[in-house]
Amino acid sequence: MPVFIVMAAGGFSLLALMTLFDQAGDMLDDAFDAVFDINYTGGGTRWISFYSIIAFVGFFGVGGALAQVMDFSNFPSVFFGLISGMCGGGLAALFTAWMKRQEKSSHIKSGMVVGRAAQVTIAIPENGTGEVSVVLSEAHRLAARSVDGKAIPVGTGVVVEKEGPPLIVRIAR
Repeated sequence: MPVFIVMAAGGFSLLALMTLFDQAGDMLDDAFDAVFDINYTGGGTRWISFYSIIAFVGFFGVGGALAQVMDFSNFPSVFFGLISGMCGGGLAALFTAWMKRQEKSSHIKSGMVVGRAAQVTIAIPENGTGEVSVVLSEAHRLAARSVDGKAIPVGTGVVVEKEGPPLIVRIAR
């Protein structure tokens, strides 16, 4: 029983720390992928990740300890641990997939904004830099200059001529 309790405490402690310190958790998950040569590019659920393995360990410990408390011998306790570990690891995988889907990508790839309509949100002074809002899958506020160096007031519709930083824009016709 002490082994199961240590596994539960260690697994859940590490899972809590990784969740609270998201960047460290992502770094460990990326290191796990590199060590085991996992090249995941899909958009679905990643069933094997550092998060799901740690959740498996924690739930394995809980299931095994509960079976021991109910007076099961070691073999059935390990079996209960495996079942609860698979369920817990699966839930962790589903939860992390759901969390990743909630994150919006703010990365703008090359060529995505050229030719797009935008609106000036901070006035562009003569020979200066202002800000425009470009809507791709979501609104992005980006630094911009006018193509001819002339001032452009707030609210004016513009078209992106060239990528920057800053973007080069002209007044829409």
